Amino acid sequence: MSALRQQGARVALLLLLAMVSIIGAQEATPRPDPCQAFENVEINLGFFIGRGDAYFTQNDLTQAAEAYTCAIELDPDYVPAYVQRGYVSYVQRNDPQALADFDRALELDPNSTAALNNRGMLYLSQGRFQQAIDDFDRVIALAPEDPLGYHNRAVVHASEGSFDFALDDLETALSLDPEYAEAYATRGAIYLAMANADYTEYQTLKGRDANLQTGNPFTMLNGLREDRLIDGFGTWLALLVPAREETP
Repeated sequence: MSALRQQGARVALLLLLAMVSIIGAQEATPRPDPCQAFENVEINLGFFIGRGDAYFTQNDLTQAAEAYTCAIELDPDYVPAYVQRGYVSYVQRNDPQALADFDRALELDPNSTAALNNRGMLYLSQGRFQQAIDDFDRVIALAPEDPLGYHNRAVVHASEGSFDFALDDLETALSLDPEYAEAYATRGAIYLAMANADYTEYQTLKGRDANLQTGNPFTMLNGLREDRLIDGFGTWLALLVPAREETP
């Protein structure tokens, strides 16, 4: 073997050994513990809740849930972490996990309006209207000056087609906070649904050519027509407003 070939073989061998060393080092490096705690427990709880909120804002629901779980592992009685992790599961449509977290939060604090509110949202998403109403009733009883409970209870009433009850709740919500934007959005949707129902009756009475002088109102109502004419309630879910526990 020529000297040049021998030198090339040595270089190749050294490169191969270097690659093996790098791979071995990578395999030996453990995955950082996502729940590594600070010495100060209170600071650590706030850190994990903040991390979870940041991941949730970025729509990284897996890491958001992991961060809230870290807070729970650090303090198994920490209600805000259960409320937030439950809401992540609600968004992911992992209903059993969401319900378990909301129930656990309420075992620890039966007066947690955030857990009650978000569990009410979960019940409504499952079509369990009375249970949703019961939870929002409790939210209102515990926080009668907060418009949130009235607003979300109005959404349940609207989902059932009980528009008068819904409008009464929204009037109360807006009397408590005239700048509560979500209540105006929900009230507008209810007015459109009512107009939709009225125009459907108008068509029934006047026949297939029943258009108003300005044309067919379904041009304006198209977004509401299908779901709400067949007694569906899925469209209303987007109007619900979540709640959260105060954190340190």
